[in-house]
Parts: sequence; C-alpha cells; structure tokens
Amino acid sequence: MTTDKARWHQLELDAREQIMEISAQFDLNNFTVSNQPTSDRQEIQRIALMFLEPGALAAGLPTPTIEKMAIADDTALLTWQQGETAGMMLLRKEQGQWGVLTYGGGAIDATTLSEYNVPQTTGEALLKQLNLN
Repeated sequence: MTTDKARWHQLELDAREQIMEISAQFDLNNFTVSNQPTSDRQEIQRIALMFLEPGALAAGLPTPTIEKMAIADDTALLTWQQGETAGMMLLRKEQGQWGVLTYGGGAIDATTLSEYNVPQTTGEALLKQLNLN
C-alpha cells in the first residue's frame, strides 16, 4: 500500500532528477574560468546541493552543507548537514555523469552499499575514507 507521504516523496525525487537533467543540459558553470572541466569533487558537491536545496527551501530549513566526501572508482559517498538534520548520499558516475543513487537521514552502511551494487572493495574504501568502517 502506497501512502500519501510515500507518493509525495517519490514525486519529489522524480522532480529533482528532472531538474538535475535539465540543469546539466543548460548549465554554463560546468567549466571553470580556465575552461578546464570541474573536478569530480566539485561536480559531486554541486549535484548534491542541487538535489538537497529545493527541499530545504520548501521546508524553510537552512541551506544544506556537505560535511565529508569520499570517492572510490566511480562511486561517491558523502555526509550532509542541514540545520539539525543530517544524512548521507550515494552517487555513481555513469557515462561521464554523476547521479544520485540514494540519500536520506541516517547512515549508509556496507549492506546498503551492496544493495546498490557497489563492489565490496569500493564500499570498504568509501567507508574508510569517511572513517565510518
């Protein structure tokens, strides 16, 4: 049974994905002043904040911040803070583009990483970088 809250959450996720796709097509800030591509860290942070900020604005919450970030292979794991709320986000790079796999309050652990087909060695490296292992 789908609740109204679950349906609303799914609609919000779908809308954010669409916003990210549209922004990626028209974003003129993909290059720095020197016309060099942004680093993976910068791109991951940009995507994460673009994903988190609409919900913050709608709920009247403070602007989210990225606290820690780990990158291994084509996978990134980060922690974020938004006022009293905190959580984690998992991203993967496919065909040269970073995309959000999951996010939310609470921790992403080795079990969650395996559910998203993150290889065990990659998951261990991410958790170690964040000192969560």
